[in-house]
Amino acid sequence: MARQRSPRTRWRLGLAAVLAAAALPPAAAADPGGDSPGAAYVSMGYGVFMHYGLATFVGRTPWDYDPQDVPPTVYDPPDFDPDQWMDAIAASGATYVLLTTKHHDGFVMWPSEYTDYGVHHSSDPETDVVGEVVDAARDHGLKVALYYSWLDKMEPGGFVTQNPDRITESPEYLAYAKNQITELLTGYGPIEALWLDIAPIDDEQLPELADHVHTVSPDTAFLPNFPNNLATPEAADVRPFLGPDEIVPCGYQEPAEQAYNVSGGPEWWQASDRPPRADTDEVVSMVSYTRFLGATLSLNVSPGPTGQLPSASVRLLEAIGDRLRGDDILADAATTASGETDAHPASHATDLLAQTHWQAPATGDAWLQVDLAEPMTIDHTAVQFTAGTAVSGYEIQYQDADGSWRTAWTGGMPSYPTQTDEFRAVTTASLRLVLEGAADDAGVVEFKAYGGVDDTADTVRYDGSWQALARPAHLQAVPRLPPSVPFAGAFNDSIHRSRYAGDVATIAFSGTGVQVHASTGPDQGTALVSVDGGEPELVDLYRPEAGRDQIVYRRDVLDPGQHTLTVEVTGQHHDEATDSWVGLDRFVPLAVPAPFDPGGPYEVLPDGRLVFDDSGNRCSNDSAITYTGSWEPGGASDGYNGTRHVSRTAGSAAELTFEGTGVAVLAQTRPGHGIAAISVDGGEPHLVDTYSPTRQDQVVVWETTGLAPGAHTVRIEVTGTKNPAATNTWIGLDAFIVTPEPAL
Repeated sequence: MARQRSPRTRWRLGLAAVLAAAALPPAAAADPGGDSPGAAYVSMGYGVFMHYGLATFVGRTPWDYDPQDVPPTVYDPPDFDPDQWMDAIAASGATYVLLTTKHHDGFVMWPSEYTDYGVHHSSDPETDVVGEVVDAARDHGLKVALYYSWLDKMEPGGFVTQNPDRITESPEYLAYAKNQITELLTGYGPIEALWLDIAPIDDEQLPELADHVHTVSPDTAFLPNFPNNLATPEAADVRPFLGPDEIVPCGYQEPAEQAYNVSGGPEWWQASDRPPRADTDEVVSMVSYTRFLGATLSLNVSPGPTGQLPSASVRLLEAIGDRLRGDDILADAATTASGETDAHPASHATDLLAQTHWQAPATGDAWLQVDLAEPMTIDHTAVQFTAGTAVSGYEIQYQDADGSWRTAWTGGMPSYPTQTDEFRAVTTASLRLVLEGAADDAGVVEFKAYGGVDDTADTVRYDGSWQALARPAHLQAVPRLPPSVPFAGAFNDSIHRSRYAGDVATIAFSGTGVQVHASTGPDQGTALVSVDGGEPELVDLYRPEAGRDQIVYRRDVLDPGQHTLTVEVTGQHHDEATDSWVGLDRFVPLAVPAPFDPGGPYEVLPDGRLVFDDSGNRCSNDSAITYTGSWEPGGASDGYNGTRHVSRTAGSAAELTFEGTGVAVLAQTRPGHGIAAISVDGGEPHLVDTYSPTRQDQVVVWETTGLAPGAHTVRIEVTGTKNPAATNTWIGLDAFIVTPEPAL
């Protein structure tokens, strides 16, 4: 049964909105002093592409079926929920969504006046998918772009791939497409881009379509997609590249979008619960690369036939957001458990990878413990289980200063895929997740916690006349204090404040970034914030309305290691402010991804490990890996950076000399792949079987840790032997992943 819809999301287009562009009054001109539509689209940086339509329910791509054989009633989601999509997309750090409105089958996702082949003649004829998705996106603070297929296998004149230049010979179809584009660009508020798939490659119809878009909606960017065509016509505001097969070249200078598909399939669609084809680190690496280029990344994660994003896709999007923000306190921290397996160790519960997990022992009860390098104050956690029935209950415990374990939160059967709990802040260096009634297959995909260094922490030094304000002990039971109380709503119910020029707060922290949370409001002044003695940044805390625990400063891209943050009160304030208070609330050390380095021999993963790709990085073919024997370089669409080296010649070898304490081998596994011999520093080789009954990419087939700091050499050699089930002896090397020496 379809969910009940608000009247605001029902069909909202009147007759005037669907007139052809020639009959429309002139639209307001784009702001001449602002960015061009293409530049504005690219500047959004990162969004989520969603292929959702009739193909979701057919289970095949629109290329692979005749829409004449598929009635509109095949579209029948039991639980269409775009708010669920947007919860996950917003959590991922994306700034926009890109939705398919009509794909090659001609099935429209809004009640178009120009066709009956759409959701308005489906099993839920009151639906307007475009309208509901647009409303949900904007409710979550996301901007909207729309995809429209020029190829239409249903409408006469729309089968444009029958012509080499993809033009239509039907004036009626050209008018049809323009009328539908007008509906989309005039009926749903501001649209950032119109993404025209299988666009015509000519000097007449393409410019005509571009002019139509810019006439109807001057601030909308036009993105014509030309599969297998490297030309970028003048009519395009932005050039899309379709990854992972097609990646924006390193030296590309024009406005570009990197579309990057990770959906479970088929192709860009999601027709089952199959997990995404990539994990967190690969996606975050693409975000870093596109940021380096000044392009935008449109990550394709599609909803399934239930009308919701599959749980695995939600986990991926949430993990991407945690990596990009860098504020998960437990990420990559030392993790132990009451039991674990080699394939699913405890560390997998804090690695921010959506496709790994810790396997709880089948004893009914189990615990997972995370030990931090220094105490942190924590006020909420998030836990992702492998199934909604994995446990009957759980506790969040923390180790107190006296060494005893106390309970911060007790819960019953958790929400799935993510259980989030908020509780009164606790300060600890060790956190435990205790499972009750764990099923035999119970696992924890991720255990996350959030908070930071509270203003009351001993590690924060205050010089000058700072006031320490906190909730008195006799008010602990009062759930809500009046907003006039300076620390009401503050993190841990406490702040340190000063309005005296020259007063300074200093904190030493470890990480690659830092975030400062403070009070804002009409009585707040300005502060000078600096890191490691660098140029201070003036931060204005004035806001018309009072706020607590607000992010007022963020610094990314620091070198790994120890840093010092300084906050100095200026004693000055905004012209409209009534005072010059600076109220500090908390400091959050961050572990943010390193920026892409075009000249480096490796790429830095979000957890600090180094990836030495088989063919060098995306901007250089100079690989640090030495190959001997008969290796064949080549492309691999699902390989790291889209490349691999393969060999089946016995004795062929690849070596990497590195500085670090651990190394892993990333390889392909295939039905036709054989056995490799892997060694470090000339030691005894380990025989590693890279056979698998199905094709898999980016598989860690071997790793070692605990090497002495210093230089080491890892070697992988083709043995020419194989598992009896294998059909050949190929070895497919994708990359070496190095754990560097700890920063001092």
